[in-house]
Amino acid sequence: MDWRQLRHSTLSRPDALAVGLERLILSGELPPGSRVPPERELAESLGVSRGSVREALRALASRGLVARRPGSGTVVLDRGPPPTATSSPRGSTPRRSCCRSWRCARVSSPR
Repeated sequence: MDWRQLRHSTLSRPDALAVGLERLILSGELPPGSRVPPERELAESLGVSRGSVREALRALASRGLVARRPGSGTVVLDRGPPPTATSSPRGSTPRRSCCRSWRCARVSSPR
């Protein structure tokens, strides 16, 4: 795979890398379960810093596209079907109390 295609953009380097990698993941060029090259390798092949690669991978992990495991590398996750929107009835979520505990007596007792 030619990783250099991810290098050209008007976005910041990490953002451009994240967009390019996301495009490869969503197009299927990087299928679920495949490993992304190590940060150092990817940075060298793209001619960017490891910090830029790290930031791009962090952004992808926060979007749920990849899983990053120290010592094991970065793996593309299966996107699965999109989640369906469900609405919960009003008042079904307990309120937080002054002690910030969900199980506080003040939350469970009626006022």
